[in-house]
Amino acid sequence: MRKILITILLLLPFFTHADFQSKIVEITTPASTGNQTITGVGFQPKAMVCLGGFNTIAGTTTSAAIGITFAASTSPATNGSQYSIFATDDSSSYRRSIASSTMQYVNSGGTPLASSTLVQFNSDGAVLNWNRVDVNRYLTSCTFYGGSDITNAKVITFTAPTSGGQTLTNADIGFQADVIFASNAGLSNSPPWINTSYMWNFGVAARSGTTTQMGMAGYESSPTYSRVQDGSVFLGIATNSEIVNGYIKTFDATGFTAYFASSTQHIMTVLAIQGGNWTTGKFNQNTSSGTQTISGLGNYTPSSIFLGSINNASTVIPQVNQRNSLGMCTAGEKASLFEGQNGQSSYVGVYGTSTALRLLTPTTNGVATTQSTITCSSFTNGSFTLNNAGSDAGSTEIFYLAGGASQTTV
Repeated sequence: MRKILITILLLLPFFTHADFQSKIVEITTPASTGNQTITGVGFQPKAMVCLGGFNTIAGTTTSAAIGITFAASTSPATNGSQYSIFATDDSSSYRRSIASSTMQYVNSGGTPLASSTLVQFNSDGAVLNWNRVDVNRYLTSCTFYGGSDITNAKVITFTAPTSGGQTLTNADIGFQADVIFASNAGLSNSPPWINTSYMWNFGVAARSGTTTQMGMAGYESSPTYSRVQDGSVFLGIATNSEIVNGYIKTFDATGFTAYFASSTQHIMTVLAIQGGNWTTGKFNQNTSSGTQTISGLGNYTPSSIFLGSINNASTVIPQVNQRNSLGMCTAGEKASLFEGQNGQSSYVGVYGTSTALRLLTPTTNGVATTQSTITCSSFTNGSFTLNNAGSDAGSTEIFYLAGGASQTTV
């Protein structure tokens, strides 16, 4: 009997979890030009996604700014690939930019104030090389990804089609991605480039099961201010209408195939990662404070979450004014970024590491009313739990990207 039991146990499948690592680290720009060593990651990163604005301390500023960075390198001694966008608006003017850099800060007058490039990832973080114009020490939070589960990572750019109703196939990635992060600054000029007006996009798409994706975008050029959230990864808006709307049809062996219902030849930046389990989706926030569990992720335990919202219950149609919130959390860290305005009288940017998402309403210049804040409470197999504090009655729609370790049967 014992031999039979042992034989049965040996024949039964068992599951192993691959090594998927993620960590959020806050980076303060140095005051002078030169190299900066980022530590505290705890592993060799292969990719990073960063969010930041014009904050030099956590809290509120009078510039509604958003910066998004993608960087990747699977070879420890090389600088890999990187692109960033930055958009800012205040009471005087608006600017947007795109560059081959890990981080950049451009003021509303169009002056580059600081930019960095990735020298290399190392065993505990990264080395960045900075070019400084001013001496302000801006804050940015980055989620670093690593571990043996992630086998490839790369950042590319491509140009969207000249018009809508077109399918685009891109094979520049070189591998089949499991997740794609996307952004654009509404520019058709090759980077580096700075232009007037204010436009940005952040989107995510996952390959697991049926391809799922979500994105959000903001726009400002007086007197028009708008924002949108949609089930497409590539977005762009102007004058309260979508001028770019593209979704990934298939994740291919060396890239992807996307369909653009509308398009105006924007330069898109993409971070593609191979490995891990990833899920995108959306939910409506509870109308009262307390915990809220998001389930249905699949048979894995997430360890990294991205959240996004334009602070509106119905989000497919572009909304007036800006209420754009992005955030991220892991098991031990969190960070959030908000930018918004009401007409030409109130511009607000809020950054901090005490929440994973912050929903606000600008009231006067540099001042906003908090509707709710969200933190990540726990991660379990197939789900994650958030804690809502001060939730409003608007049942706000929030999109998410969850990432965690692959599970294999042996």
